Amino acid sequence: TAQTAVQRACEGALFRSEVEIQGQEGPEIIDFSVRPLTDEHGDVRLLIPEGRTITDIKQRERHLGILHRFLRHNLRNKMTVIQGSADLLAAELTAPEHVKPVRQIQTAADELTELSETANKLSRVVTDADADRRPVDIQQLLRQVGADLREEYPDASVTVSAPVSREVRADWRLRTAFAQLVENGIEHTTDESPTVEISVTVEEDAVSVRVADDGPGIPEDELVGIVGEGEQTQLTHGTGFGLWLVRM
Repeated sequence: TAQTAVQRACEGALFRSEVEIQGQEGPEIIDFSVRPLTDEHGDVRLLIPEGRTITDIKQRERHLGILHRFLRHNLRNKMTVIQGSADLLAAELTAPEHVKPVRQIQTAADELTELSETANKLSRVVTDADADRRPVDIQQLLRQVGADLREEYPDASVTVSAPVSREVRADWRLRTAFAQLVENGIEHTTDESPTVEISVTVEEDAVSVRVADDGPGIPEDELVGIVGEGEQTQLTHGTGFGLWLVRM
């Protein structure tokens, strides 16, 4: 690993990897990197190695991952029972005074199931924060996101305006973020045929992506603690899991 790190750094690239070594009290995980310093001509003149112990962080990540999978598995199983029972009740209880409460049970069960899936995506976004970045064609990525969402929501109109192909450095989470924004625009609208427009502006050293929809906008309580500096409370927690995922 050290030899590979030096070779890449000498070529001008930052090397970073997690290395497991044997410490005094057991295995340790080290965040190991070698960063090149270049002169005004771009030639590498100095290599800066760094190693940080991240064993405790990795252990916490593993424990949280196990806890999350346990909760998600049990929640999914229980919600399947609730949804199935609610569907049976809906077929049997057809009196007007029964229709509304049964429908509320069905809606709540669907929302909790969806929330569980979004929480799973958020967990992966956080725990896989050190995923390798690679060149990604932003035009191709957005067109694929649009095609996937049009297939999932056939009544929706999703257009992508990306006239110029440009690569950006990103990992798998970039697609998740854009898909979440487009899906939010489709779901949170009163129109039976929602419209979402994705536009791309290419600048000299950056790419800007704009996602716009024809919905009513995002309620203020959805933004608390997500895009602002406020702290979420039980009164203002909202259900903005998806927006939180995008920000992360």
